[in-house]
Amino acid sequence: MKKSMRKTLFLAAVCLLLPVYVHASSYNFTFDFKVSLVSQIRSMSGSHVSITTTSKPSKTSVDITTFQVALERVTTNFLGIKSYSLIGKVSHPRTGTKTTKWTNVGSGNYQFTLSKANDGVTLTGTGQIFN
Repeated sequence: MKKSMRKTLFLAAVCLLLPVYVHASSYNFTFDFKVSLVSQIRSMSGSHVSITTTSKPSKTSVDITTFQVALERVTTNFLGIKSYSLIGKVSHPRTGTKTTKWTNVGSGNYQFTLSKANDGVTLTGTGQIFN
């Protein structure tokens, strides 16, 4: 009887932990832009959405050292028309790495917009969207 109880508890624990593992979302991307770049729409599970960027400008500017990262929730109505709601906008460094986390936004479809001043500088890098 003890063996049977252990097996049952083990299976119950696996069943409880499995959805947490299966529902994690993570997408890697690269970027190369002069003014702005809109990401693909990504399905995110969980209650938080985060983005990490590592970037390098084509030339450095002492006046402008950051670019903007905006998170938008994307919803589609019954006619297939998409609507976009701004969740938040933050600054990331043009040189280096930064992670931003938006908490309690819920699961759904999201996209990021990366934007910067039209100053002739090309910003390249990598990133990850995850929860």
